[in-house]
Amino acid sequence: MNDVFAVAAVLVSHAVEHYGEDVDLIGYDGPGHGNFSLYNEFATRYRELEFPDLMESCSGPLGELSDQTRLLDERLRLWQRQNSVDLCEIRSLEELQESL
Repeated sequence: MNDVFAVAAVLVSHAVEHYGEDVDLIGYDGPGHGNFSLYNEFATRYRELEFPDLMESCSGPLGELSDQTRLLDERLRLWQRQNSVDLCEIRSLEELQESL
């Protein structure tokens, strides 16, 4: 699930960077309506950040998709750290107890 949030963080960051703070990140106006972003609308930024393209791996062997997903996770985490994004990860039971 962390991968989903990491990808969302990158896309939100790009949207704000490209469109400004007032961008409609939800873009939903009810059934059958909306401001849905197509893959090709953010793929350029994705490639600029040198993230692996999971769309290219999704129709191949699952091992390749798995490897590319791990690589994406590593690169997203690095990018987030470089951009001062707190990943809010708890690495031990002690950390969990301290956070409560």
